[in-house]
Amino acid sequence: MKKALPIVFLAVTALTLFYFIGGSPTHHAPEETGSETEVFLREHAKKEAEESRIQASGTEKIATPANYRAHVITDNEPFLQGLVVGQFDELSQKAREGDGQAAYKLAQMLIACATADQASLEEYGLDCTGVSQEMLAQRSDFFTLAAINGVAKAQIHHSAIVGADKFLDADTAVKNLNEFMKFRDMTWGFKMRAAQGGSVEALVDIGLHYEQGVLRDRDIVSAYAYVFAAQRTGMLRADTNDLLNQWEEGMQPDQIEDAQRRANEILRWCCN
Repeated sequence: MKKALPIVFLAVTALTLFYFIGGSPTHHAPEETGSETEVFLREHAKKEAEESRIQASGTEKIATPANYRAHVITDNEPFLQGLVVGQFDELSQKAREGDGQAAYKLAQMLIACATADQASLEEYGLDCTGVSQEMLAQRSDFFTLAAINGVAKAQIHHSAIVGADKFLDADTAVKNLNEFMKFRDMTWGFKMRAAQGGSVEALVDIGLHYEQGVLRDRDIVSAYAYVFAAQRTGMLRADTNDLLNQWEEGMQPDQIEDAQRRANEILRWCCN
């Protein structure tokens, strides 16, 4: 029996790019258009304001994980087999009608066709015969549709997958700065949506982005707060104590206290 084709996320290129660009935009004003991207950005502007409120607030007591709606992502990757061109029309129609899972499956198929070697495709039973360059060029669009329509994995990994596809290096981003800034705002919004939905993975991902200065200015207090919040859910597969202890070595006691208060607010926002 053939196996489902595993998905390898291309994070290194995107991470290097976002670290190079770094920080918050200083002269970006999104155009008021009717595109899906602009509609998404407008819908989630209030959530950006909520994030700022969380960072500025705190409570006295660290919460316990008793009644959280936090969760780890346990759904399996879509089963990728068969002739891609034979599934393209049906999946693309469903994706454009708002089916996030269809969009995610099609995006993963196209990513595999674009990046996997022929031996791997044959081993796992995915046939890319007849897949055109026009089809392959839509893989980021379908991945974005999956994120817009609530697929948490797509929301978390959007910055890596779509960033690596659209902005191959720092020069490309600089030459298309307005487009890059819109992308950065949108992809951060996806991460926040996943976190607000209770994804523990998203909380950790946001924390690491803050620590590395990726997509947002480096902020060790926010980094600590998000990772500590994820730890407090009791659902992390990996122990983050060593990471938090390492960060604490470079923090002042009042910064640690502030981060722990923020973690409680983050948990109220995402997981109660």
